[in-house]
Amino acid sequence: MTNFMERFCHYCQSSRASAVEFAFIMPFLFVILIGVVDGGSLYTQYTKAQQVAESLVRTARALDVQLVADPDRPLTNDTQALLRNIAARMTTHLPEDINFIWIGRFVRPPDGSAVRQTIPNGMTNFENNRGMILAGKSDYAAQAHTSALEALDESLQPGDIVYVVRVRVTHGLMSPVPASMKRFPIEVRFAL
Repeated sequence: MTNFMERFCHYCQSSRASAVEFAFIMPFLFVILIGVVDGGSLYTQYTKAQQVAESLVRTARALDVQLVADPDRPLTNDTQALLRNIAARMTTHLPEDINFIWIGRFVRPPDGSAVRQTIPNGMTNFENNRGMILAGKSDYAAQAHTSALEALDESLQPGDIVYVVRVRVTHGLMSPVPASMKRFPIEVRFAL
């Protein structure tokens, strides 16, 4: 009988110790699990933004008239509608206030003059061209245009045409972080 009592007491002590260890470890395991879920969700969102940006650039490039000096609009109304439909794949579950999808078409004329944005008006009236917002507020067009123009100004050769797409989306995190960090911005740029 004493052998049974000793084993029973040993079992009770070890199970209490396991419960205490579990109480200390469980919050860390929960945070790690939420972090893994958030990381996977962010990666999925980033991948989707990258795919949409690439689809937009490749579609615009395929439907474009590849003439630098063409004074017409580089994107017809039908092409613009198609690009907006592609962009809609990204915006179905995102808030519109801080997210946007922007496309620009940059050209360095054959004479080697400064790089010009040709959307929406083509080569004519290029001073007012700032690219086109496919989704979101139009307030972001000037900022997206300026940053892309600065990046391309040194690299484009005379006669080059480059399409640039910038996608900015915000992803809500589940992790137990402060409210100011709950919205995680994702930005993707793609040029071709």
